[in-house]
Amino acid sequence: MHEPYIRYSAEEKETMVLTVKRSELSISESLKRLGIPRRTFYNWYEKYTEGGLEALRDSHRQGHKTWNRIPDDVRQMVVELSLKHPELTPRELSVLLLEESEIFVSESSFYRILRQRGLLERTEHCFVYAADEFRHKTRFANEM
Repeated sequence: MHEPYIRYSAEEKETMVLTVKRSELSISESLKRLGIPRRTFYNWYEKYTEGGLEALRDSHRQGHKTWNRIPDDVRQMVVELSLKHPELTPRELSVLLLEESEIFVSESSFYRILRQRGLLERTEHCFVYAADEFRHKTRFANEM
């Protein structure tokens, strides 16, 4: 079973790197006692030796972009198209966008964008109980 992932501050990382470096124990034993994976320690150590405390800060997460994110201009096209044709479903809007501008946006993405913008009405669920449907049971195959 894996240990839960713990995010350490740059100062904590620095302290652990220096603790392991100055320890009388072997690196493996020190890491085992601290509960730090070997690869994680060496990543921290490499960053620390190259750039000190600043290099240990989590700066790589700030510029992270999702590879398949729908661009904002296409999202705006989705919203405008849905406002222009309010009678169409997300599936029909998806096909219409593909025909008009040769840009494919899936039905589920259309639905998600419209829901985020508050352009979809909440649908009421209709519950059907089995007792309501099967009150008069059939006796023969294909009997209504």
